[in-house]
Amino acid sequence: MSIEIIKERENFFTKMTDKFADLKCHLYDIKFKFKNRFITKSFLIDTKLDKNVWHDTDYRMLYGNMQLLVEFVEKEKPFDIVDYDSCEYDRKVKETIIKIYTWWKNYPRRQNEISAILDRWCESRQKDCPIKNNNSVDAFIANLNCPSSIQTNQISKELDDAENKLLQEEDEMLNELITIRKSLWT
Repeated sequence: MSIEIIKERENFFTKMTDKFADLKCHLYDIKFKFKNRFITKSFLIDTKLDKNVWHDTDYRMLYGNMQLLVEFVEKEKPFDIVDYDSCEYDRKVKETIIKIYTWWKNYPRRQNEISAILDRWCESRQKDCPIKNNNSVDAFIANLNCPSSIQTNQISKELDDAENKLLQEEDEMLNELITIRKSLWT
């Protein structure tokens, strides 16, 4: 066998090996894309909101961002992977993650408290202006124009204060989450 034939075969085998390596990478890429598209779906955010109800953008934004944090903490388990005690900045990031996560996990309780106040307000308002015919537009308008009692006004203020406090907390937590977003990786 001549040296030229041996070099030709070596070149052929090198090219074939490269082609198989490329094919393997390409198949892995297809597998990864398929898995991400149909199984892990990392491009989607499941807000956990009721799919049968309209939700305004601000609400979807809050739920979407908080759900991303929940998935980060519960699925990626960053505290098992990342050393957040390595420096002061990382310790603060860890504290912020835990603070926001804990606040969000208690969020439904806060909403229930506001709903309870709203129920009390409705009951008090009903006592102020009992509607005889709930289906009547005239009765509805009359109820709007009916004066509220001192108790109803106090409950209304309590409701307004609770809603504003929660809204302020939502803004604060979203801002803190955005501040640490570059640290949310594993």
